[in-house]
Amino acid sequence: MPVSGNKCIKCGSFQNWRRWLSVGDSTLALAIALLSVVGLTLTSIQPILTGIYSRIFARVELAVVQATPSELSAIIANPTKAMVVVDFVQCRVPVLRDWKDFLIRSDMKGLNSRRPLAKEAFGSVLISYSAIERTILQSGAEAYVEFRMDHVTSVIPYASQELQDEVAAYCIISATNRSRTKDGDLNVLDSNELLMFDPAVLVSLGSYTSEGEQERRRLLDELSKTVEE
Repeated sequence: MPVSGNKCIKCGSFQNWRRWLSVGDSTLALAIALLSVVGLTLTSIQPILTGIYSRIFARVELAVVQATPSELSAIIANPTKAMVVVDFVQCRVPVLRDWKDFLIRSDMKGLNSRRPLAKEAFGSVLISYSAIERTILQSGAEAYVEFRMDHVTSVIPYASQELQDEVAAYCIISATNRSRTKDGDLNVLDSNELLMFDPAVLVSLGSYTSEGEQERRRLLDELSKTVEE
C-alpha cells in the first residue's frame, strides 16, 4: 500500500491513529449495555435530584387570603430546609383613577379578568404590614398569619414607558432564617381583590411630607369628582 495510505485494501485495517481503536461485536455490546445502565440510573435518581434542588432553592411561600389597606391575612408555608421568622409583608397596589368604572365592570362580569393599564392609575403605593403575633415556622411547616398595616407610602407614578402596560397588585413576604438572610415569595392579587383597596383610602393613609400635602389634596379632589360623575 502507499506510504501515505490510511487503510489497507487487503486486510481492511487502518494504518493511522484509528488502528489503536479496535471495536468488535463484544465491545459494541458492552457499550450499549453501559448506556442502558446509565439511562436507568439517571431515570431513577431524577426525582431525588429534583427534590434536593427544590429544597435548596425553595422560598418561603405566601398565599394571601384577604387584604385591605389596614390589614392582611395569609397562609405562610416554609418549604426551605431551615427555620424562619416571618418579618413582614409588603404590597404594591395601583391607585386607580376611576374606581367606580372598575367596580361596574367587575360587577357585570362577576370577576374582572382584565387588569387595569398603568395609564388608568395615578400610580401605586407600597403598603407594609407586620405580623400581629411573632411567627416562627420550622422547615416544612405552614401557618395562618394575620398582619396589621404599618405604613403606606405616597403615590409613586408609573414610568412613561409603562403607561400602556397592564399593572397588578402584588404582595411579597419577607422572612429571616438562622443565617440572617432574607427569603420570600411573591403573590399576585387578582383584579377582584384589587376592589378591596379604595384609592381614596390609599391616598388618605399615604405618608406625605408637608410639601406633598398639596399633591394629596389634588389627588383626593380628582377622586371625588370621579365618584360624583
